[in-house]
Amino acid sequence: MNTEIIWFVITLVSVPAAGILGYSLQRRKVNLLQLENEKLRRDNLALKATGESKAEAKASVDEMGAATGRAQESIGEDVEDFLLKIDWRDKLFQLCAFLFLCYFIYDIYRLGSWLYSFI
Repeated sequence: MNTEIIWFVITLVSVPAAGILGYSLQRRKVNLLQLENEKLRRDNLALKATGESKAEAKASVDEMGAATGRAQESIGEDVEDFLLKIDWRDKLFQLCAFLFLCYFIYDIYRLGSWLYSFI
């Protein structure tokens, strides 16, 4: 029975944490896409204003697509730099503190169930 409670607590904590992480990643991607759409819209208006031909406009769109690919590679490099800069000892300490807190909550539950058994 004890392992069931431990897994319940782990599931209780990990599901919302995964949801928050997934939401933050999706929000970042949406923000990047909004910025890209705004840039494309402005470029489109600039092309219409200058009266460029369709062939030149297509070349400009292809260049923007290549620039977007370079931006995505840049984001990947930023993530790698971020991971290299993380102080893993601090994260390990935070993880241990979190597990200690979970076990403390579990102990409070056991104390409550033990006291309830006297009623």
